[in-house]
Amino acid sequence: MNDQIDVWIMIDNKWSKHLKITAQMYFGHPIQTLQNGKILFDGGGNGLRSYDPNLERARDLKIHDFPDDALVEAYIETLVALNSGAYVGQ
Repeated sequence: MNDQIDVWIMIDNKWSKHLKITAQMYFGHPIQTLQNGKILFDGGGNGLRSYDPNLERARDLKIHDFPDDALVEAYIETLVALNSGAYVGQ
């Protein structure tokens, strides 16, 4: 069993390790890194959570009428059709 999660971000088409989260700090799966540096997590059936890596603190986000058991996924739009044979790169 892995007792830590590495969060990687892509900047200028290069991946870099942004943060290590230990099992004691685990909040669900990461969805998005926000502009303020905080990370938005799906709380795994416990709503949404934000984590501030600078303060090493998390908080549950209370969103009106948002069900705690909702499943959340990240969505990134692309103009490349799947299985088109098109390659996006340098």
